[in-house]
Amino acid sequence: MRRRLIEEIQLRNLSPNTERAYVRAVRQLAEYHGRAPDRLSSPEIRQFLLSLVRERKIAWGSYNQILCALRFFYKAVLGRDELIDGFRYPRDPKRLPVVLGRGEVRRLLDAARLTRHRAFLSTLYAAGLRVGELVRLRPQDVDGQRKVIHVRQGKNLKDRYVMLSDGLLEQLRAYWKLHRSADWLFPNRFGRPIGPR
Repeated sequence: MRRRLIEEIQLRNLSPNTERAYVRAVRQLAEYHGRAPDRLSSPEIRQFLLSLVRERKIAWGSYNQILCALRFFYKAVLGRDELIDGFRYPRDPKRLPVVLGRGEVRRLLDAARLTRHRAFLSTLYAAGLRVGELVRLRPQDVDGQRKVIHVRQGKNLKDRYVMLSDGLLEQLRAYWKLHRSADWLFPNRFGRPIGPR
């Protein structure tokens, strides 16, 4: 079943992170009941989901991810939609994002002593990039003429352009004079892109 789950995930070209999360969720369900997930009933799945909320008190985002994984497993792998169809996604609480003040942002960027680190953090913040997108940037993705950064295969494997401010462009040019690399904007010491961690 695990192999079939992974194959179905790969056939849909889902990310490796999704694959790990889905396999982990199905394994947790099986471990909770001590039986193979194909032998469980709908009330047993419900009991597992309730335990996540009541006992483990997991975040709603994590709960939704586990429910997505189980729904995928029972529909795509086992073809037993009826076991999971009755479960609904909880309402997502709406919260305002934490927005740093101008002084807080300045202190954060000033804390980076090295030009490389300051350029990395500034690009992350000013362009609104995800860390995974930033580490895969190539020098040719920064278009100083048009003042845009081309983000390739970001979230949901989508390409997009983000605005490039004059201040950030100036900072990236200063960084580029010190740390030129043909392949990656922010390479590690082996010439590959740095890892998101």
